[in-house]
Amino acid sequence: MNSSDTQLSNAPEEKILSVKVRDLHQLKLVLATWYSYLREKSATLDEEQFRNALRTPVVYDIEKDEIELLIPGSERLLSDLNVFLRSISGS
Repeated sequence: MNSSDTQLSNAPEEKILSVKVRDLHQLKLVLATWYSYLREKSATLDEEQFRNALRTPVVYDIEKDEIELLIPGSERLLSDLNVFLRSISGS
């Protein structure tokens, strides 16, 4: 995963985690993991944060044949996601 701290809209605490994926299968896996994580965190997120996090853009660069997933969220949410991913991967 590649992390880029790009700001979204007017919310200074909003960040984007950029994830390059190899193929559609990996894209589905990452999206399913993100959704599972959001469901687990739903009690601590307000409705707007949850809805915004579900709007995860997918960018396809046709020239490079690359797929990139742009996962939005606060710095804290994305940091917690990193901990969550480590816990499910066993590392």
